[in-house]
Amino acid sequence: MMQNNAINSIFGSIKSFVVVIKDVFGIFIKLFGHVGAKNAEKTLELSENYRGKPELDYGKCTGCGLCVEVCPSSGMLKINNEEKKLVSIDVSRCSFCANCAEICPNEALNMTKQYKLATGDKKVLLLEYPNEKNISNDTQTSAEQDIQPKIETEMQQILPNEE
Repeated sequence: MMQNNAINSIFGSIKSFVVVIKDVFGIFIKLFGHVGAKNAEKTLELSENYRGKPELDYGKCTGCGLCVEVCPSSGMLKINNEEKKLVSIDVSRCSFCANCAEICPNEALNMTKQYKLATGDKKVLLLEYPNEKNISNDTQTSAEQDIQPKIETEMQQILPNEE
């Protein structure tokens, strides 16, 4: 009997605590709204020196590898193909220091203002395939068109299979 009273007292205290917390959060939401939903579409005013997601122009990249050498977070990988040397960037490892962009002799690398990089798929953060939007010239040679499958094969050998 004494044990039942103690258990009822504990549950009563927990129930009261939950009600108070629920009321406090209710007041907070009434005053400020749903913070995440309200700010989801807002964009920040960024400094002109802001360093966001790196971007590589494969049309300008010669694959010299200087950027790979200066990357402090090992977020860059040099890939040698028969037709062209390429650089792959793992944005999930990037510290946004811009060392790569500063050392690039061909100005193939630059830091964008893109900061919304959260994703559930890490493969999205691996910049490795040349495509129309990151090739600087309008015409691709047949060698450039043939690079993607070779890079894909090489990257599958390097990266662990996540399936």
